Amino acid sequence: MAITLKDATLPQDFHRMGELIVDAWQDYSFWTAIQHEATREDAVAWMRDRFAGLFSKPYHHFYVLVDEQNGKTVAFTGLQVPAHISEQDKAEPMQIPEIPKGMRAELVPTFFDVLGAGTRHGYDPEKDFHRRGTFVDLDYQKKGLGTRLTRYCNDIADRAGARTVVPATKNSIQMFKSNEFVVKEEFHVDLEPYTGRKGLEDFWLLIREPHPPSSSK
Repeated sequence: MAITLKDATLPQDFHRMGELIVDAWQDYSFWTAIQHEATREDAVAWMRDRFAGLFSKPYHHFYVLVDEQNGKTVAFTGLQVPAHISEQDKAEPMQIPEIPKGMRAELVPTFFDVLGAGTRHGYDPEKDFHRRGTFVDLDYQKKGLGTRLTRYCNDIADRAGARTVVPATKNSIQMFKSNEFVVKEEFHVDLEPYTGRKGLEDFWLLIREPHPPSSSK
């Protein structure tokens, strides 16, 4: 199976990236509580618009993996590179577009607060890298695609001599730990207020220190 890594393109890849996220997050009660009555199509469009906003910033880079046999984008990741951030961008770092009908808007800030937790551990957008999601098509799981994207981004960070911050979920935590990321914080979101059922959704904040390029793994 020939899988090629490419830079994401605007706007062709953004809708597909939104599909990969929404489909993957159906496994998370917290996300299904957020999506609530919004249709899959509206949720995908919301994600597409978010990526369009992020992509407009020169410090956000996105990489896709494409199955050359069928031309399908089967995985992607985002990487925020160190750069000067304007005061306007600092005020809205997550680039959250208008919430679609049926989505529970009151839950969205909590979700993005988890994604932005790196600031509590010294994350500096002018010095550090920050991963912005890693998602793999459900039919292409367990093929090492997330690892391939992660090692690609690790090489970039190593050449720059900078740390990388990443938020992780139950489906990605072990992959990041096996690629030299160290857990700095664990979050437990109480699901009962959102789903009516007792339970917790777990998230982690990890950081990887850079290696000299000659010793990168």
